[in-house]
Amino acid sequence: MGSWLMLGTALGPMTLALSGLVGVGLERNLPSQGALLAALLLVLLPMLGIASPIRRGSSVALLGLAGWCWSTLLLLALPMYFPGELEGSVRAGVRWIADPAGEEVASALSDHCASMVAFIVPTEPPPPTADELAVVEQELREPRSEPIGESLAEADLNGQGGPTGRVVIPYEGGGRSMRVPVGFLGPRGPRDHTMLFDTGATLTTLSRDALDEMGLGVPPDAPVVTLQTANGKVDAPLVLVEGVALGAEIVEWTTVAVCDLCAEGDVTGLLGLNVTGLFQVSLDHEEREIDMTLRSQSVDRIADVVHWVEMDSTAKVWTDGRIEVEVTAENRARAGVDALSIEVACNSRSFAVDLTSVPANGSRTTQVSLPRGTDCREYRVTLREGRWTLP
Repeated sequence: MGSWLMLGTALGPMTLALSGLVGVGLERNLPSQGALLAALLLVLLPMLGIASPIRRGSSVALLGLAGWCWSTLLLLALPMYFPGELEGSVRAGVRWIADPAGEEVASALSDHCASMVAFIVPTEPPPPTADELAVVEQELREPRSEPIGESLAEADLNGQGGPTGRVVIPYEGGGRSMRVPVGFLGPRGPRDHTMLFDTGATLTTLSRDALDEMGLGVPPDAPVVTLQTANGKVDAPLVLVEGVALGAEIVEWTTVAVCDLCAEGDVTGLLGLNVTGLFQVSLDHEEREIDMTLRSQSVDRIADVVHWVEMDSTAKVWTDGRIEVEVTAENRARAGVDALSIEVACNSRSFAVDLTSVPANGSRTTQVSLPRGTDCREYRVTLREGRWTLP
């Protein structure tokens, strides 16, 4: 009689453990029959395994003892693997098992068993639920001009947003992925693009699709440069755009490298140093703004000009020791260049040769003399400075 009593009392914790396992399966959207089968195997097979090696005494009592031990162990272990779920799992499991008895009976049994488990088995409270952050509407921010120094009155005359030599540009993202709004002037009028503000890029880049939209084609004889991208080195042809607009500040005649690999998603290219280098730049990470002040209206534009000017030179050495160097600069750009400064580097000395304006798609030649005795048997000619001819 005692053996059967032991087994009978073990049915309580066995039922609670079985219901908890069924509830865990149901809450994870397992098929109900599959959840029941898995729970039965997890409850009965280990219990029979515990009782089988013991042959002394009544086998019924051993099954009851094994049922008590294993079911209690399962009830204690469930909160460790599924914290905060034991009470709810038991309620869901009992409700499903007792469903054939009617909704009212199943509901009463599930509440009773859940209360019993909560009283017997200490459970850790589940981790607090993180507060959901409110979705903040992204305010549409536009670049704005700011007065500098004595230009406050001039800014008032120009009206709000007029060019003042200083512009504040909002950015999105961070690190090396600061996305800024940039305008481009082309044959089809102004176009707005989202660019990466890249302090490591020498040249500004645009994709072919962006250039096509602006009405700019790439001529077959366009200058070509090699760019280092995240996907390796690529050869990029160059085009000349009429202007790059940072708010009200316009950088006229900007060299742009055609690079599809530099564009991704809504970003159509990189804003390079041939534009940003014309400004003194400071970052305000709190306001997420880039403060840019124009260095000078007559700032050197060598980073743009150098790709469009080809130079040729000859040196003549006279019997009296005089040296004359003739330098020809050919401008392949569709904009004129002005104030070219050319360096003639001989073996131990270097000399500057200045050229006045060179028209678009034109050339100009100048001739200079070097001091007598200069060793110029070998020399190198490079472009040092240059600006576009602006109205």
